[in-house]
Amino acid sequence: MAAVNAVLHGWYRMTDILWEWQKVLPEDVVKPVKSFLHSESMTSPEHPFYNPTLGGVELFIGVLPDHESRMLFSSKQIEYLRYWLHAMGLVDHLIPIPHSEYLLTMEILGSVAPVVIKTAAEMRQQQKLIDKHNRRVRGNVDARLASLRQLFERVRAAYGTCKGTWIALDFEAWELAHEVITEFGFAEVKWLPTRDEGEDRKENDIVTAAALADIGTTLVDTNGVNGTEAVANGSVGVKEDRKATDANSTTKQVRLEPVIVRSGHWIVKENQGYRNGQYCPDNRDRYAFGKSETLPWKEFREKIKQLLDPEHRK
Repeated sequence: MAAVNAVLHGWYRMTDILWEWQKVLPEDVVKPVKSFLHSESMTSPEHPFYNPTLGGVELFIGVLPDHESRMLFSSKQIEYLRYWLHAMGLVDHLIPIPHSEYLLTMEILGSVAPVVIKTAAEMRQQQKLIDKHNRRVRGNVDARLASLRQLFERVRAAYGTCKGTWIALDFEAWELAHEVITEFGFAEVKWLPTRDEGEDRKENDIVTAAALADIGTTLVDTNGVNGTEAVANGSVGVKEDRKATDANSTTKQVRLEPVIVRSGHWIVKENQGYRNGQYCPDNRDRYAFGKSETLPWKEFREKIKQLLDPEHRK
């Protein structure tokens, strides 16, 4: 019976790759690996990991079982590193992969989310934020807060896939009796192809500069091969070869951006007399994205149900 070789993908801690892995590599390959993984190198537009659409290099932040976070490389990125150095003639043989005990999978990690690093200074700052978070949670983790943190990381990772419809909901209650709902706001976001410069969207498309600046854009390859995933298919080459391939490729690449396609602010007619301001701000009259609607309680509830019903959002 033929043996079956399983291919396991996951992530490696950045510290393990930068410090531990290099301890066991042959001396003649340590320098090329260090140069490839240097923060100034990875954030250069000439680096193989650099994504011009994102304007930086995509790394990952993973949450460990003890709730601490770590900066990660994907196993596909490390595979790409090995093949790229060999293809460029910087090493005369394929570098050994890191030991399997350093590989982190989703069974080990609580969550994994992508992060785009644009400069070496930004990478150092991101690491400082991770270290600060780790000191805060080390040995003093509230179970409920830890659960919320993991949920947040999963949502962030899902949002990073640039798929689906996302709706932000905001219920406002009277500060003296939280069961009294006074108003409701929402914003619906879809991932749409990036507009050409000067092109206008439909009238009902609301695009906020702040939202786009925070999220950026993502490159989606409709053939399913994106960035370092090419390693899994054996399509690894140098930049000169990549340019020639791109010139003859039929792969269609579409840039997507998050766009607010619908938003609203609804006020409960029967509860208009309940105003906040003593313990929390009263911003009922400061809706900045259109005109507020005052609705009877029955219609208010029905419109929220319709908003969350997929049949009404097609």
